[in-house]
Amino acid sequence: MNRFMMQEFSQRTVEALKQGTLFSLMLPPLQSFLEINLQKEVKKDQLVLTSAAVAYKTGKEADSREVQRLLQEARSIDRNFLRQASPFPINIDIQYYDIEEIRQQRIELMIEAATRLFARWETIPRFREAVASLYDAQQFRSLLYEILHLYSHETRMLHNSIHMPGIISMARNSLAQTIYSTMERVSAELAGELSRKVYRCMQGNG
Repeated sequence: MNRFMMQEFSQRTVEALKQGTLFSLMLPPLQSFLEINLQKEVKKDQLVLTSAAVAYKTGKEADSREVQRLLQEARSIDRNFLRQASPFPINIDIQYYDIEEIRQQRIELMIEAATRLFARWETIPRFREAVASLYDAQQFRSLLYEILHLYSHETRMLHNSIHMPGIISMARNSLAQTIYSTMERVSAELAGELSRKVYRCMQGNG
């Protein structure tokens, strides 16, 4: 579900940004940049979910050392992302003191949620039923929103690490705020839709 959610989130964000004149002029280069950024985040999330699965199977908690390992793995993925982003007319020098606390919060949240789901899958093999046994609809919506919100917040903080050419650089703060506002709106909408879909199916099965 996480891959689908992140892909849908990215696509909706791009479509919403297209409605603005400046962003419509910047696409498709901006869209290509956002796509490789999405691929980066999906890889990081896969590492987190794999870590949670291993911790559950071995009966060991994903402790602070494991979280720190995942943060270092994320930096490695970032370096590959920077190589992929080199053709774009921007310079990125990631300031980790701006983003790493937010990134850690997201990792810890995902590990906790995934570990709880893995435990329920032992007796409740269907995803929707397992989710419903752990959360009510509002709680699940809040969980999904928080995962997306932390990603949006990290993206917002990254604007300090990005240097753009010419007149675009002058509008950097405004562009960053527009992107963040759009991502937050899409986060709320998508979290609500996915939550309603899960619990509507459960009601139908009941």
